[in-house]
Amino acid sequence: TLRRYQQFGTQYIICQKRVLLGDDMGLGKTMQVLAAMCHLAAQGKKHFFVVAPNSVLINWEREVKKHTKLNPIVVHGFDRDDELEQWQREGGVAITTYTTLGRLVDKITAIDLLAVDEAHSVKNPETQRTQSVVLLCGQTEHVVFMSGTALENRLSELWSILEFCTPGYLGSQGDFRKRFATPIERHKDRRQADKLKNLVRPFVLRRLKTDPTVISDLPPLVETRQNVPLTAEQAQLYDSVVNDMLHRVDNADGIKRRGLVLSALVKLKQICNHPAHFLRQGSDDDNAPPLPTLKPG
Repeated sequence: TLRRYQQFGTQYIICQKRVLLGDDMGLGKTMQVLAAMCHLAAQGKKHFFVVAPNSVLINWEREVKKHTKLNPIVVHGFDRDDELEQWQREGGVAITTYTTLGRLVDKITAIDLLAVDEAHSVKNPETQRTQSVVLLCGQTEHVVFMSGTALENRLSELWSILEFCTPGYLGSQGDFRKRFATPIERHKDRRQADKLKNLVRPFVLRRLKTDPTVISDLPPLVETRQNVPLTAEQAQLYDSVVNDMLHRVDNADGIKRRGLVLSALVKLKQICNHPAHFLRQGSDDDNAPPLPTLKPG
Protein backbone atom coordinates (compact mmCIF):
# COMPACT_ATOMS: atom_id res chain seq x y z
CA THR A 1 0.00 0.00 0.00
CA LEU A 2 1.41 3.36 -1.00
CA ARG A 3 1.89 6.01 1.65
CA ARG A 4 0.00 9.28 1.30
CA TYR A 5 2.89 11.25 -0.17
CA GLN A 6 3.57 8.37 -2.59
CA GLN A 7 -0.05 8.36 -3.72
CA PHE A 8 0.26 12.07 -4.45
CA GLY A 9 3.50 11.43 -6.36
CA THR A 10 1.81 8.78 -8.49
CA GLN A 11 -1.07 11.12 -9.30
CA TYR A 12 1.43 13.87 -10.08
CA ILE A 13 3.27 11.66 -12.60
CA ILE A 14 0.04 10.68 -14.34
CA CYS A 15 -1.48 14.16 -14.48
CA GLN A 16 1.60 16.24 -15.30
CA LYS A 17 2.93 13.73 -17.86
CA ARG A 18 6.44 15.28 -17.88
CA VAL A 19 8.02 15.63 -14.46
CA LEU A 20 11.20 15.47 -12.45
CA LEU A 21 10.63 13.25 -9.41
CA GLY A 22 13.32 14.50 -7.04
CA ASP A 23 12.27 12.89 -3.77
CA ASP A 24 14.98 12.28 -1.21
CA MET A 25 16.70 8.90 -1.36
CA GLY A 26 14.66 6.23 0.40
CA LEU A 27 11.23 7.81 -0.10
CA GLY A 28 10.20 5.39 -2.84
CA LYS A 29 10.66 7.03 -6.24
CA THR A 30 10.69 3.60 -7.89
CA MET A 31 7.44 2.58 -6.15
CA GLN A 32 5.68 5.72 -7.37
CA VAL A 33 6.80 5.13 -10.95
CA LEU A 34 5.71 1.48 -10.82
CA ALA A 35 2.33 2.52 -9.43
CA ALA A 36 1.92 4.95 -12.32
CA MET A 37 2.75 2.14 -14.77
CA CYS A 38 0.15 -0.11 -13.14
CA HIS A 39 -2.46 2.65 -13.38
CA LEU A 40 -1.75 3.14 -17.07
CA ALA A 41 -1.72 -0.64 -17.63
CA ALA A 42 -5.22 -0.82 -16.18
CA GLN A 43 -6.24 1.67 -18.89
CA GLY A 44 -4.90 -0.57 -21.64
CA LYS A 45 -1.37 0.83 -21.95
CA LYS A 46 1.36 -1.80 -22.08
CA HIS A 47 4.69 -0.39 -23.27
CA PHE A 48 6.85 1.01 -20.47
CA PHE A 49 10.56 1.78 -20.72
CA VAL A 50 13.24 2.33 -18.08
CA VAL A 51 16.71 3.76 -18.73
CA ALA A 52 19.08 3.31 -15.79
CA PRO A 53 22.74 2.82 -14.90
CA ASN A 54 24.06 -0.71 -15.33
CA SER A 55 24.41 -1.11 -11.55
CA VAL A 56 20.64 -0.97 -10.91
CA LEU A 57 19.27 -3.04 -13.81
CA ILE A 58 18.76 -6.09 -11.61
CA ASN A 59 17.14 -3.92 -8.92
CA TRP A 60 14.56 -2.66 -11.41
CA GLU A 61 13.84 -6.16 -12.69
CA ARG A 62 13.37 -7.43 -9.13
CA GLU A 63 11.10 -4.55 -8.12
CA VAL A 64 8.89 -4.96 -11.19
CA LYS A 65 8.48 -8.68 -10.46
CA LYS A 66 7.84 -8.14 -6.76
CA HIS A 67 5.35 -5.27 -6.87
CA THR A 68 3.53 -5.52 -10.21
CA LYS A 69 2.06 -8.05 -12.64
CA LEU A 70 3.95 -6.45 -15.52
CA ASN A 71 6.60 -8.44 -17.37
CA PRO A 72 10.15 -7.06 -16.93
CA ILE A 73 12.43 -7.47 -19.94
CA VAL A 74 16.10 -6.55 -19.50
CA VAL A 75 17.22 -5.24 -22.89
CA HIS A 76 20.95 -5.63 -22.53
CA GLY A 77 23.87 -7.71 -23.74
CA PHE A 78 24.19 -9.76 -26.89
CA ASP A 79 20.48 -10.61 -27.11
CA ARG A 80 19.29 -7.01 -26.80
CA ASP A 81 17.69 -6.89 -30.29
CA ASP A 82 15.64 -10.03 -29.59
CA GLU A 83 14.63 -8.71 -26.18
CA LEU A 84 13.57 -5.38 -27.69
CA GLU A 85 11.45 -7.16 -30.29
CA GLN A 86 9.82 -9.24 -27.54
CA TRP A 87 8.96 -6.07 -25.60
CA GLN A 88 7.51 -4.36 -28.66
CA ARG A 89 5.47 -7.45 -29.47
CA GLU A 90 4.24 -8.41 -25.98
CA GLY A 91 4.57 -5.23 -23.92
CA GLY A 92 5.88 -4.98 -20.37
CA VAL A 93 8.67 -3.00 -18.76
CA ALA A 94 11.80 -2.81 -20.91
CA ILE A 95 14.89 -2.03 -18.81
CA THR A 96 18.15 -0.92 -20.41
CA THR A 97 21.30 1.12 -19.75
CA TYR A 98 22.25 4.54 -21.10
CA THR A 99 25.01 3.02 -23.24
CA THR A 100 22.81 0.32 -24.72
CA LEU A 101 20.05 2.84 -25.43
CA GLY A 102 22.28 4.62 -27.94
CA ARG A 103 22.45 1.41 -30.00
CA LEU A 104 18.69 0.81 -29.87
CA VAL A 105 17.02 4.20 -29.95
CA ASP A 106 16.31 4.11 -33.71
CA LYS A 107 14.48 0.78 -33.31
CA ILE A 108 12.19 1.79 -30.45
CA THR A 109 8.56 2.53 -31.24
CA ALA A 110 6.03 4.47 -29.17
CA ILE A 111 6.31 4.29 -25.37
CA ASP A 112 3.47 4.84 -22.90
CA LEU A 113 5.75 5.80 -19.99
CA LEU A 114 9.49 6.46 -19.97
CA ALA A 115 11.39 6.45 -16.67
CA VAL A 116 14.91 7.92 -16.67
CA ASP A 117 16.63 6.79 -13.46
CA GLU A 118 19.60 8.74 -12.04
CA ALA A 119 18.58 11.52 -14.41
CA HIS A 120 21.64 13.64 -13.62
CA SER A 121 23.44 11.19 -15.93
CA VAL A 122 22.05 13.21 -18.86
CA LYS A 123 23.27 16.57 -17.58
CA ASN A 124 25.49 17.18 -20.63
CA PRO A 125 23.28 18.00 -23.66
CA GLU A 126 26.11 17.23 -26.10
CA THR A 127 26.60 13.56 -25.24
CA GLN A 128 25.13 10.66 -27.21
CA ARG A 129 23.27 9.32 -24.18
CA THR A 130 21.52 12.66 -23.72
CA GLN A 131 20.58 12.86 -27.39
CA SER A 132 19.18 9.33 -27.23
CA VAL A 133 16.96 10.27 -24.28
CA VAL A 134 15.82 13.38 -26.18
CA LEU A 135 14.69 11.20 -29.10
CA LEU A 136 12.73 8.91 -26.77
CA CYS A 137 11.04 11.83 -25.03
CA GLY A 138 9.70 12.98 -28.38
CA GLN A 139 7.67 9.80 -28.84
CA THR A 140 6.59 9.19 -25.25
CA GLU A 141 3.33 10.25 -23.61
CA HIS A 142 4.55 10.20 -20.00
CA VAL A 143 8.16 10.96 -19.03
CA VAL A 144 9.53 10.73 -15.48
CA PHE A 145 13.05 11.85 -14.65
CA MET A 146 14.21 10.41 -11.33
CA SER A 147 17.00 11.96 -9.30
CA GLY A 148 17.42 12.33 -5.56
CA THR A 149 20.27 14.82 -6.02
CA ALA A 150 19.19 16.93 -8.99
CA LEU A 151 18.56 19.98 -6.81
CA GLU A 152 21.68 19.63 -4.68
CA ASN A 153 24.29 19.54 -7.44
CA ARG A 154 25.02 22.30 -9.95
CA LEU A 155 22.00 24.17 -11.26
CA SER A 156 23.11 23.48 -14.82
CA GLU A 157 22.05 19.86 -14.24
CA LEU A 158 18.58 21.00 -13.27
CA TRP A 159 18.39 23.06 -16.47
CA SER A 160 19.39 20.03 -18.56
CA ILE A 161 16.69 17.81 -17.07
CA LEU A 162 13.94 20.43 -17.34
CA GLU A 163 14.94 21.11 -20.93
CA PHE A 164 13.56 17.62 -21.63
CA CYS A 165 10.35 18.23 -19.69
CA THR A 166 9.60 21.72 -21.00
CA PRO A 167 11.94 22.66 -23.88
CA GLY A 168 12.82 26.36 -23.81
CA TYR A 169 10.97 27.07 -20.56
CA LEU A 170 14.09 28.20 -18.70
CA GLY A 171 15.67 29.83 -21.75
CA SER A 172 18.97 28.89 -23.32
CA GLN A 173 21.75 27.42 -21.21
CA GLY A 174 23.66 30.71 -21.43
CA ASP A 175 20.66 32.78 -20.36
CA PHE A 176 19.94 30.40 -17.48
CA ARG A 177 23.53 30.61 -16.28
CA LYS A 178 23.43 34.42 -16.37
CA ARG A 179 19.99 34.80 -14.76
CA PHE A 180 20.06 32.06 -12.15
CA ALA A 181 23.11 29.80 -11.89
CA THR A 182 25.78 32.47 -11.38
CA PRO A 183 23.76 34.73 -9.01
CA ILE A 184 22.59 31.78 -6.89
CA GLU A 185 25.75 29.65 -6.80
CA ARG A 186 28.34 32.42 -6.68
CA HIS A 187 26.53 35.29 -4.96
CA LYS A 188 23.92 33.40 -2.90
CA ASP A 189 21.15 35.56 -4.36
CA ARG A 190 18.07 34.60 -2.33
CA ARG A 191 15.69 36.55 -4.57
CA GLN A 192 16.73 34.69 -7.72
CA ALA A 193 16.69 31.38 -5.85
CA ASP A 194 13.07 31.95 -4.81
CA LYS A 195 12.18 33.00 -8.35
CA LEU A 196 13.71 29.83 -9.79
CA LYS A 197 11.96 27.69 -7.20
CA ASN A 198 8.59 29.15 -8.21
CA LEU A 199 9.34 28.63 -11.90
CA VAL A 200 10.20 24.93 -11.59
CA ARG A 201 7.62 24.03 -8.94
CA PRO A 202 4.96 22.83 -11.45
CA PHE A 203 7.41 20.34 -12.97
CA VAL A 204 9.51 19.23 -10.01
CA LEU A 205 8.25 17.15 -7.11
CA ARG A 206 10.83 17.26 -4.35
CA ARG A 207 10.13 15.90 -0.84
CA LEU A 208 12.65 15.41 1.96
CA LYS A 209 12.53 12.94 4.83
CA THR A 210 12.28 15.94 7.16
CA ASP A 211 9.18 17.41 5.48
CA PRO A 212 6.24 17.53 7.94
CA THR A 213 3.93 15.89 5.39
CA VAL A 214 6.39 13.04 4.92
CA ILE A 215 8.02 12.35 8.26
CA SER A 216 4.69 11.63 9.98
CA ASP A 217 3.96 9.03 7.31
CA LEU A 218 7.26 7.15 7.64
CA PRO A 219 7.67 4.07 9.84
CA PRO A 220 10.23 4.01 12.68
CA LEU A 221 13.82 3.52 11.57
CA VAL A 222 14.94 -0.09 11.94
CA GLU A 223 18.63 -0.97 11.76
CA THR A 224 19.65 -4.60 11.36
CA ARG A 225 23.28 -5.69 11.47
CA GLN A 226 24.16 -8.70 9.36
CA ASN A 227 27.64 -10.18 9.61
CA VAL A 228 28.88 -11.82 6.40
CA PRO A 229 32.15 -13.77 6.82
CA LEU A 230 34.82 -13.67 4.13
CA THR A 231 35.06 -16.56 1.71
CA ALA A 232 38.23 -18.67 1.72
CA GLU A 233 39.50 -16.82 -1.35
CA GLN A 234 38.83 -13.43 0.22
CA ALA A 235 40.54 -14.41 3.47
CA GLN A 236 43.62 -15.63 1.61
CA LEU A 237 43.88 -12.43 -0.43
CA TYR A 238 43.24 -10.33 2.69
CA ASP A 239 46.07 -11.97 4.65
CA SER A 240 48.39 -11.69 1.67
CA VAL A 241 47.84 -7.93 1.35
CA VAL A 242 48.22 -7.36 5.10
CA ASN A 243 51.46 -9.34 5.31
CA ASP A 244 52.88 -7.59 2.24
CA MET A 245 51.99 -4.20 3.67
CA LEU A 246 53.55 -4.96 7.08
CA HIS A 247 56.74 -6.14 5.40
CA ARG A 248 57.01 -3.05 3.21
CA VAL A 249 56.24 -0.45 5.89
CA ASP A 250 59.10 -1.83 8.00
CA ASN A 251 61.45 -0.57 5.31
CA ALA A 252 59.75 2.79 4.74
CA ASP A 253 59.17 5.97 6.67
CA GLY A 254 57.44 9.34 6.42
CA ILE A 255 55.04 10.00 3.60
CA LYS A 256 55.98 6.76 1.81
CA ARG A 257 54.98 4.74 4.89
CA ARG A 258 51.61 6.47 5.12
CA GLY A 259 51.08 5.92 1.38
CA LEU A 260 51.67 2.19 1.74
CA VAL A 261 49.12 1.95 4.55
CA LEU A 262 46.52 3.94 2.60
CA SER A 263 47.07 1.82 -0.51
CA ALA A 264 46.65 -1.36 1.53
CA LEU A 265 43.38 -0.11 3.03
CA VAL A 266 41.98 0.50 -0.45
CA LYS A 267 42.99 -3.02 -1.52
CA LEU A 268 41.40 -4.56 1.57
CA LYS A 269 38.12 -2.77 0.85
CA GLN A 270 38.19 -4.12 -2.69
CA ILE A 271 38.80 -7.67 -1.47
CA CYS A 272 35.90 -7.42 0.98
CA ASN A 273 33.70 -6.18 -1.86
CA HIS A 274 34.63 -8.97 -4.28
CA PRO A 275 37.89 -10.73 -5.18
CA ALA A 276 37.41 -9.79 -8.85
CA HIS A 277 37.37 -6.13 -7.83
CA PHE A 278 40.85 -6.42 -6.35
CA LEU A 279 42.16 -8.73 -9.09
CA ARG A 280 40.82 -6.43 -11.84
CA GLN A 281 38.82 -9.25 -13.39
CA GLY A 282 35.82 -7.05 -14.11
CA SER A 283 35.18 -5.24 -17.40
CA ASP A 284 34.28 -1.74 -18.50
CA ASP A 285 32.30 -3.26 -21.33
CA ASP A 286 28.62 -2.39 -20.94
CA ASN A 287 27.74 -5.86 -22.23
CA ALA A 288 29.76 -7.65 -19.58
CA PRO A 289 27.69 -9.78 -17.18
CA PRO A 290 27.54 -8.62 -13.53
CA LEU A 291 29.91 -10.11 -11.01
CA PRO A 292 28.51 -13.17 -9.23
CA THR A 293 26.97 -12.70 -5.79
CA LEU A 294 29.07 -14.05 -2.94
CA LYS A 295 27.43 -16.40 -0.46
CA PRO A 296 28.55 -16.41 3.17
CA GLY A 297 31.04 -19.19 3.87
